[in-house]
Amino acid sequence: MVHRHVAITLLVLACACCAWAESYVGPQKCMACHNSPDIGDQYGAWSSSKHARAYDVLSSSKAASVAKSVGVSDPLKDKRCLTCHTTAYDVAAANKGGVTPDQGVSCEACHGPGAAYTSVHMRDYKGGLAAGMVSLRSRADAERVCRRCHGGPNKGIRSPHSKAFKGEKYFVKIAHPRPRKAK
Repeated sequence: MVHRHVAITLLVLACACCAWAESYVGPQKCMACHNSPDIGDQYGAWSSSKHARAYDVLSSSKAASVAKSVGVSDPLKDKRCLTCHTTAYDVAAANKGGVTPDQGVSCEACHGPGAAYTSVHMRDYKGGLAAGMVSLRSRADAERVCRRCHGGPNKGIRSPHSKAFKGEKYFVKIAHPRPRKAK
């Protein structure tokens, strides 16, 4: 009987940990630390980018035309569009944290769900990676993440309007590095 209780307890803890590890926090949580020019104002770089407005473009006449060409009646509601134009589209509501569709493609779309790493990554980058943060420091890592939507199928869905992906050209547009400390 004791073994059964231990097994059930461990199962419950494992499920809770898995859910937490896949939980999002939203860009406001990221902004709390990543909005200072001293560390690169990553939040400012994102909020003025096309990624931040990715959901908004789905309401344009161009989006309606593209959607119609592939049999989508409403790009603001169709998985084929929302998968790449929002963050955490297919995640359970309980794990979305502060993420909403109108935020477009926010921090965690590229860096991974933040609940498990937000408290550690600013003081311990490697600890953040160990907790689930996605590294984008190498071009190969960044390109792999970008190609989930740009220039390749995303969960089996190929964008009808995706252009040839030119990493070197696009990385400059979305760069938001943390400045190196003076030695």
